[in-house]
Amino acid sequence: LSGFKDAGEYLKEIGKSGSKIFNDPIKGFGVLGGYATRKFTQLTSLGRDRVSFVPEPLESHARIFEEYTLDFARAVEGILRKHGKHIIGKQFTSKRIADTAIDLFTGLCLLSRVSQIVESVGEEKAKHEIEIATIFSHQAKRRMKENLRRIDKNEDDSRRSLADYIVESGDFPWDTLPK
Repeated sequence: LSGFKDAGEYLKEIGKSGSKIFNDPIKGFGVLGGYATRKFTQLTSLGRDRVSFVPEPLESHARIFEEYTLDFARAVEGILRKHGKHIIGKQFTSKRIADTAIDLFTGLCLLSRVSQIVESVGEEKAKHEIEIATIFSHQAKRRMKENLRRIDKNEDDSRRSLADYIVESGDFPWDTLPK
């Protein structure tokens, strides 16, 4: 939820600027212009920060984390637009966002560490470290793709309903072990 706070504040400022654009056009256009620039950067590669510290064998892995950072930002923005303050009660959605953030952070830390190792000992001697980065990057990509895809397409309502039923009944009615 802490991660949603900054994004929410930014969107709130945009909302205020949009409504005040006719009263104070310069300020309103400034914030809206910043938002438009950010959206344009997300939709194109122009102005996008690149992970440029990695050696050649890790470049494709860096692109994974660049791409999913943008997808993550879009997802957070969409969630806040859809749920606003009510995100607090959306535990499944919050977990998917948190898991994606963890994969992004861990992946970038791993790329940084393996890049240092490659730089200090060379590519050949860092073969296993590069393999670790490769495995993690591909596994993280699958997890992030799934987490972000399942924000809107999921079975959360059925899971919640089933959990409520089990809690209300006081036991697991399908248990095959005798009580």
